[in-house]
Amino acid sequence: MYNGSKVNNELKFTLNGFIAEDIEVLAQVLKSKYKLNISIHNIGAENNWIIYIKQSSISILRSVVEDFIISSMRYKF
Repeated sequence: MYNGSKVNNELKFTLNGFIAEDIEVLAQVLKSKYKLNISIHNIGAENNWIIYIKQSSISILRSVVEDFIISSMRYKF
């Protein structure tokens, strides 16, 4: 993963260097295992992707990853 940020009440993860098939697998896992509402966008260059986690799914994602976020970074979530 390259980076992430919060944009318009959604979480944005920029993924560069991954092929479309790998992004689709990741998206399917996030949707089926965690029931996250997400969208995938190609940002114009080959193998450059953005995954958006919709506002309705942020609390679900937080509950999945919160134990892995170091305390000094929790304010970002």
